This record gives sequence, C-alpha cells and structure tokens, in this order.
Amino acid sequence: MISLMAKGLRREPRNLEWQDFALLLDIVQALGGKPLVVSAPFPGPFYDYWGMTAAERARYYAQVRAITSRDHVPLV
Repeated sequence: MISLMAKGLRREPRNLEWQDFALLLDIVQALGGKPLVVSAPFPGPFYDYWGMTAAERARYYAQVRAITSRDHVPLV
C-alpha cells in the first residue's frame, strides 16, 4: 500500500487523483457543504525508506495547499 502511495505522489500533479480531489471539493461546496481538509505531515524517515524524497513530499504539500486555497477550503 505504501509503495502505491509513493508511486502516486511521484506522478504529474495534474493526474486524475488530483482532479478528483478538486472535483470533490467543488461538489461538496456546490451542495452547500463546508469541506475541511486534514492532511497530516508525512514522517520523513519512513517515506525516505520507501524511496520518496523530501522534494516529492514537498510537491504533494504544495499541490494540496494550491487546491484548497483555490477553493477557499480550510487545510489543517
């Protein structure tokens, strides 16, 4: 499972998972919901072991921040 997550995080940020995430936030807001995104930081040494670099983790955090800020969704 972890290796699949690592592979997914290495993909281009415009992949379907990111589009699905943005669409989910759009739908929740369109239906009157107030989404809240909770994203715990990745434990560096653990993901280093699985081959996910700090730069790749930073790209993930940046993409989450970009999508949530675009949609004015709180990110914790």
